[in-house]
Amino acid sequence: MFYGRGVDIDQKTSLPYIKQAAQKGHITAMFCYASILNNGNVIPANPIKASLYFKKAADLGHVESMHIYAC
Repeated sequence: MFYGRGVDIDQKTSLPYIKQAAQKGHITAMFCYASILNNGNVIPANPIKASLYFKKAADLGHVESMHIYAC
């Protein structure tokens, strides 16, 4: 729903689900939510909060999050 894969794009509706999945430990959701927070496309940018989610995902082995968090 967020990216419109097979359905209409509805970022505002899908965002709470991405956030909830991230809070429950889903690594890819952590990365996605961090990216959303970092970019500020759907919600106001919050780079500090984004950094926390990038770190959580990196600590769990998400390679791209490791790179972003380190830069």
